[in-house]
Amino acid sequence: IPQAIYFLLGQNGREAQRYKVLSRWDWAARYRLRDFTIAARQSQQPTVTWRLVAHDRELGHEVAAEGHVEIRWGHGRFKNAPEAKAYLDSPLSTTPGYVSLESQPTTRTRLSKADDYT
Repeated sequence: IPQAIYFLLGQNGREAQRYKVLSRWDWAARYRLRDFTIAARQSQQPTVTWRLVAHDRELGHEVAAEGHVEIRWGHGRFKNAPEAKAYLDSPLSTTPGYVSLESQPTTRTRLSKADDYT
């Protein structure tokens, strides 16, 4: 969870992706963490799965997100410090802390009088 709010903008195929990612403070104000579980998963490289459940105070119900972390060895097993690559497996639209901007009305900011003629 980032220190400050930021925006995630892009495309997934033809679908626009526009999300506000909540800061730590905003996340804690909106959600209450109910459960966080981790488990080892059998695979070719060490993998840990994770799942969190949080109560959304704004919507009044629980929401969840799932993901996994792959542990990678830099240059051969046990030769260097391992690296980890974290993945979010849940859709952004259902993940706590990602607020869709698609459902919010867009406002046009007037920059100058010249905007009146465009």
